[in-house]
Amino acid sequence: MSTFANFSILFDIFAILLMAVGAVAILFSMFQPLLKGAMRATMLFAQKKTSPEQVRQMHDAKMLRQMADSVDKLEPGFAAELRAIAARN
Repeated sequence: MSTFANFSILFDIFAILLMAVGAVAILFSMFQPLLKGAMRATMLFAQKKTSPEQVRQMHDAKMLRQMADSVDKLEPGFAAELRAIAARN
């Protein structure tokens, strides 16, 4: 075999590889919305759902923090107690 034949084989392999990468890129761009939707659905499925009890506890803690902010200037000790109670939950 000559050196020219070796370069020809390498060039053919490189050309086939380049066409395969191009085909994958084209397919990815065509199906990108579908792939994004599948990824989003997977993430929604995998996320931990918040129970109604947890939602209520978060709401209660938020209300306690708001109460603490509203009485902070008048009664700082009471505000600190409210923040402590909110942090416990």
